[in-house]
Amino acid sequence: MPSVNTVLGAIHPEEMGITAMHAQVLSACPGWVSESEWWRYVPRLFGKWDKDLADYKELGGGSVVASLGVGMKHDMEVYRLLSRATGTHIIGSTGFWGERGASTPLPLRDIDSYTEFFFDELTQGIGKTTVRAGVIEIRIPQHQMTEVDEITLRAAARVVKRTGCCLMIHGIFTARRQVDILMEEGTDPSRIVIGDCDDARGLDLERDKEFCRKGFHVGYTHIGSEPTWMVAPHVLSDFIRADLVKAMVEAGFIDQLIISAGPDSSVSTGGQWATPYSSVTVGTLLHFIPKLYRVFLTDDDIDKILIGNPKRLLPF
Repeated sequence: MPSVNTVLGAIHPEEMGITAMHAQVLSACPGWVSESEWWRYVPRLFGKWDKDLADYKELGGGSVVASLGVGMKHDMEVYRLLSRATGTHIIGSTGFWGERGASTPLPLRDIDSYTEFFFDELTQGIGKTTVRAGVIEIRIPQHQMTEVDEITLRAAARVVKRTGCCLMIHGIFTARRQVDILMEEGTDPSRIVIGDCDDARGLDLERDKEFCRKGFHVGYTHIGSEPTWMVAPHVLSDFIRADLVKAMVEAGFIDQLIISAGPDSSVSTGGQWATPYSSVTVGTLLHFIPKLYRVFLTDDDIDKILIGNPKRLLPF
């Protein structure tokens, strides 16, 4: 029986409940180790996430995917503490944030090495822990893929074929090229989520439908990142996101939709995103539901997107 890897052990898919597939719990950009006082923020960040996850649980949330990877300061022990304290299932991830993240922690360069690395983190444990990853995340935020980016993506594709795990890819500028590579590798598209499709710099509803026709899942994963409070090129009104969801449902792709808020809490004091607090929380996902009612989605529709689709994607 396929199960879902969480930081506290495997669970039955029926235990997942509402699942936020894109939560950057305790994140940090590659190079965070050079910040000499990053550790000062951990207690504050823990307090923030303890409250956020408890609120999410109270609102009806069940699980979150900590969608970070190697070099992004994902701390399994902190995740375990948060999961025990709040009763929320936390699903860890393996993978890299483009070459910027891949080159920092590990001197791996060939496909076989990356393949075995991802496989081991899914089946043995992340880093030196016994916490098994529940998903692979590959992020390519730049406009062009590098050779290392392609190698890590192909390696992830091979592990998906080997294990049946879920792969989430990010990077709207290279999404079509990433899809081409995954198809070249013969990856089952039903195990893939193409995230960041609600990036304001690259909205394309027909592209999203094309991805779904090929069998992939489409992710609108930045719910709550709105221009009313955030100044960044990717932000978008949640009302527009709701319209995108409606259009995809009307096109017959409700079974291939993933929506999530993307809360971020950085441990670094440098850079534009340096704050231990954010206006987006995991609970933002559930506050988005009234906007879905506004576009005439039903409770059954919403349950399918927030519960049914993750429950089908994450077990392996």
